[in-house]
Amino acid sequence: MIDLHTHSNKSDGELSPSELMEKAYEDGVNIISLTDHDNVSGNAEAEKKCSELGMKFITGIEISTDEFKDLHILGYGIDINNPELLEKCELFRKSRISRVKTFIECLARHNIFITEEDVLKYSGSGVVARPHFAHAMIEKGYVSSTKQAFEEYLATPEFNKIKRYKASFREAFRLIHNAGGIAVMAHPYQ
Repeated sequence: MIDLHTHSNKSDGELSPSELMEKAYEDGVNIISLTDHDNVSGNAEAEKKCSELGMKFITGIEISTDEFKDLHILGYGIDINNPELLEKCELFRKSRISRVKTFIECLARHNIFITEEDVLKYSGSGVVARPHFAHAMIEKGYVSSTKQAFEEYLATPEFNKIKRYKASFREAFRLIHNAGGIAVMAHPYQ
């Protein structure tokens, strides 16, 4: 079985890259790519685990663009040490961190009080994503599930209007190609 679109806790997934690869292996996957949003920080860990398990690993990323209503571009077979790609990933990371304060302020207006540290401990070396806020809200007892956090707060118009940096469609393709990868549109029917 093949799975070329996966996310770890380095973006909006639940499991660490190693745990995700183990779960995929247990589920019968033998070819996999880790395509975390806007970062490649989990690829080395995932590749190492796949090597231990005898799985074929394809380096990957999912780049968010600001065109065509939030189009995402998958990059496969990229050089995860490409300086241009790493520089852009750092820009994505900083942009997501800069909006943490705004999210926290919005949550406080709803009597939900979490700190930046509460959120960042879930993102590790990856990018900050909404599930990290959800985990902090669960830990503090404000909601009982990720689903509840999204339905009542994180996926509402108030939070959806909080912007972050996204690449252009052309820039995403150029970054992936310059890193030696193949670019593919994610979610073509959404």
